[in-house]
Amino acid sequence: MSGMVTEPMCIDPTVLGTLRAELGEDADTIIADMIDSFPAETQTQLARIIPGAPAGELAKAAHRLRGSALNLGATALCDVCARTELAANNGDAAGALANREDIVRELTRVVEALPSLRSAG
Repeated sequence: MSGMVTEPMCIDPTVLGTLRAELGEDADTIIADMIDSFPAETQTQLARIIPGAPAGELAKAAHRLRGSALNLGATALCDVCARTELAANNGDAAGALANREDIVRELTRVVEALPSLRSAG
């Protein structure tokens, strides 16, 4: 298998492991709800990261995306959302929007990985 390039995991399993331990007996239900709601919630926020949006709105959407990513341990998505939020908070809407492709790429990777999170419980 030499020559194959493997992408790093897009979700840190230790984050959900810690969350499961903290939530106790209700963990599986709560985490399943998080997994089920993640695609729609994140698409709503992604739809707000568009040209012409005020920097403040871009920052809010990036912040919400970052929070959702953080809850699931999606570290790369969290990082790009943090960069987007920082740029927007500094009034750099163009800089924030420059990250949109990276957000879409990482968000797609996370959504594709969600079924494996459900089975990891």
